[in-house]
Amino acid sequence: MFRTRFAVAFVAVALAGSARGADPAAATILTPDAKGFLHIRVADVWATDVAKQLRAFTAQAGAGLLADFDGQFYPAPSEIESFTVVLFDPRFRDVIPMGSPTDVTPVWVVTSKKPLQKAELLKTMAKTGRAKKHGGKDYYFDENNWSGILLLDEHSYAYASEDSITKLIDRMAKAGEVKSSLAEVFARAADKYPVSLGVNVTALATPDLVKGAPPEFGPLLKAKTLLAAIDLKPKTTLSVALDFGTADEAKDGLKGAQAAVQLARAQIGQALTYTEQKAKRDPAKGRAGIQDFPEAVGFVLAAAGLKQLDTLLGTMPVAVKGTTVSASLELDNVLPGGSTALSIAAVAAAISVSVNDAMRHDRNYLQPGNYDWTERERQLATVVRAIERYHKDKGHYPPSAVLDKDGKPVLSWRVAILPYMDGAFINSPWDPTNPNAKRINSPKELYDMFKLDEPWDGPNNKKLLDKFPSPYRAPWSVLPYHMTNAGKTTTLAFVGKGAIFDPAKKVTEGDVRDGLKQTLMVFQHEEAGHAVYWTKPADLALTADGKLPADGPNFARRFAAAYGDASAHTFVDGLDLKTLLGVVTREGNEKVDEKVIRPEPIRPKGGGKFDPDVFPPPPPPLAK
Repeated sequence: MFRTRFAVAFVAVALAGSARGADPAAATILTPDAKGFLHIRVADVWATDVAKQLRAFTAQAGAGLLADFDGQFYPAPSEIESFTVVLFDPRFRDVIPMGSPTDVTPVWVVTSKKPLQKAELLKTMAKTGRAKKHGGKDYYFDENNWSGILLLDEHSYAYASEDSITKLIDRMAKAGEVKSSLAEVFARAADKYPVSLGVNVTALATPDLVKGAPPEFGPLLKAKTLLAAIDLKPKTTLSVALDFGTADEAKDGLKGAQAAVQLARAQIGQALTYTEQKAKRDPAKGRAGIQDFPEAVGFVLAAAGLKQLDTLLGTMPVAVKGTTVSASLELDNVLPGGSTALSIAAVAAAISVSVNDAMRHDRNYLQPGNYDWTERERQLATVVRAIERYHKDKGHYPPSAVLDKDGKPVLSWRVAILPYMDGAFINSPWDPTNPNAKRINSPKELYDMFKLDEPWDGPNNKKLLDKFPSPYRAPWSVLPYHMTNAGKTTTLAFVGKGAIFDPAKKVTEGDVRDGLKQTLMVFQHEEAGHAVYWTKPADLALTADGKLPADGPNFARRFAAAYGDASAHTFVDGLDLKTLLGVVTREGNEKVDEKVIRPEPIRPKGGGKFDPDVFPPPPPPLAK
């Protein structure tokens, strides 16, 4: 929802008008423990000379295309008044939600010029969004990105990872009417500056940070808040203000600021000397080839940037007045090209971010490819054998979902069979924040960590999503191993009336009158869009009249499936729906072609056999 959109939405604000003023909703979430904020009044920035080049560049797309683009989103980019990014935990990994169930992100506050229509906003979450409640507050959860939306008022909403949203609700309830120093900074800056950055120095200056900081910086860390702002009219002006508790602390802070500037310029000088040396041609060497051109250009640009930064620091006057240390500088008088330089940089940044973000997240370029068919079939056979052991122990096959005390589905059958799964290991990603975390050695050990009366996405169970049993792992060519696919599987069951996974009854082997050898139990498809979280009670549900859903995986394409006797097969060219339904039902007595429902194994290109040491065959069917 908030990925490539952010890179291009700013560009599309060509239709934007004037803003309403400061965003009161953003101020309400700046609780005392907020570490900082970045506030951008989008419409005001767009109307300035800084964005002149960007406006001209965007206009080349044409009014019709821009209008169509604008209408694709809600709220429309032209209706966005401001973005505010609030930081609570400096240890965040991603700026926006990327699909990790336990991720912590900054909180984005999006403010619209027009009142928000809740129904339209929730439609942007597609099929994976639903309402949830925390601390007496309603919020909206999107399991695809593992994100949350919290409506703040009729014009604004907060967007972040789900954990960040629930923690925000707790923070706001705890803060109540307590005044926040950062909220005061926001109120002072939001109306005055189109771009402002606030920092809660008191909250960031932990004892460890103070102890490890250079002595020259010590007085600066006694500041309460920092405000850095950019004014774009009539000239581009950068201003910085540090607020202290007393005038004496501010005087010490002035000395600290001056010393910090000198220290920074000294470091820049060292870096510039090195950069210039690398950029110059070594007379002892011949002329370089084209292969060395990118590096040489990089050093030249780095030298230019370092010199401009040194000029900025050298010309910025720093002064103290009362309890505030401040500095202000007109960038148009210092930077070659002034606002034009900034606008060109903005164009380049917008293009760079758009292309990079699209390549990272557009799954169209990830096409399912060939991979080891024997491994896929081994996985399915392992799953069916676990189901068979469950049946032997319980006297019936597992239900399609684990139910809580109120009869509500909370966990998948994939969780229920864990104690019966042999020959599987648990994929558990290394956690840099907890390097000594205990390794999970078996599916049974993982099963014991679940709370069986808690939903799959509840506080405890969602932490287990990335503890992934190997038989459920889809190949990289189908689900690349990045955050948006974390904890997802393409191993599903056929669920519905007449199937082995029948929600209406506890099915036993005696109920499978077509025979286990001719009744499919589970399958693995190759469509990333139909992957589900492995602990979620979600599978391929048959319609009320026993048909396959129209919006499900395409069985005319390659897929693999396993029968009730644990024999697994790959259907390279898919299977026609009539035959497929015939082997999904357990007692339809359908006539099926044995050669069709049990295709020959895939052979290596050019004939021959797979090396059994490299590609071991799947285990044989269950003996009866």
